[in-house]
Amino acid sequence: MVHPTMEQKFDILIVGAGPIGLLLAHILSLSGLSVHIIEQHTLSSQIQRGRAAMLAPRTCELLDQISLLDPLLQKGYITRGQVHYNSLGERLDENVSRYAGSGITDTFFDFLLLVRQKYTEAAIREGYKRVSGGNEVSYGTSLVNYSINDDNNEDEYPITATLSIPTSSSSGTTSTHTSVNSKFLIGADGSHSLVRQLAGIPFTGPKTPHHFIRIDGIIASNLPNHRSSGTIGIESASHGSVLWACLDHRRTRIGFAFPPRLWQEKGAQVTEDDVVAEAKKAVKPFALEFETVDWWTAYS
Repeated sequence: MVHPTMEQKFDILIVGAGPIGLLLAHILSLSGLSVHIIEQHTLSSQIQRGRAAMLAPRTCELLDQISLLDPLLQKGYITRGQVHYNSLGERLDENVSRYAGSGITDTFFDFLLLVRQKYTEAAIREGYKRVSGGNEVSYGTSLVNYSINDDNNEDEYPITATLSIPTSSSSGTTSTHTSVNSKFLIGADGSHSLVRQLAGIPFTGPKTPHHFIRIDGIIASNLPNHRSSGTIGIESASHGSVLWACLDHRRTRIGFAFPPRLWQEKGAQVTEDDVVAEAKKAVKPFALEFETVDWWTAYS
């Protein structure tokens, strides 16, 4: 993988290679701008995570316009409705399609596309490489700091960013610092954005004291038609509204609120076994077994 050198200059430097950063790199490259995009995590760690998994109709329209949707349609699960069950396991037909964009009729993509984020990122990453003439994401590269040259209005590349890049040697992998210049710097590095922090921009979004679980895997269950219903909602007496979503490659996602008692007891030490046990409780009265667990997370 090619990393930047001291002499390299770019129209745009993007920090963060999630869906937003990658999509910006693709679109800006289509416009003829030179782009360099960095991601602090390695690619091997990125593809282990499930993360976001639902593409709405408008998102599908956008991806289709820039020739990125087809590979996702081949992998993802298309659903136009949701079924709903109460805590007794009784189906409530009046809640069909509540989350699937019911009433949308002015688009060809009148559905939710359920596909894990790693596949969305892969499709956009390949598109970016194609339209940029072979550029790739600099994985394992992180932003250290940046400065803006306000003294010279004629400086075409006023932003100087210091990057930490991985360096391999006989003794292992270390890091070294290098600098690149750009006209613009885009922070697409998530809720804990270093770009935002360095710019002194406060995070004003709402916070919640609650914690939530998402777990992906291949499952077995006696819930009726659980691999043909698309998205399913279960009102759990103990775990609130439970999400059951059919994903790509035979995977299913279960999502629910983390019981406060367990968070107080376990906190950040929660284990996969804890999460699997709570998932089984959350979907009662239906049975649930995990044949495989691909990924899970606890977040707030």
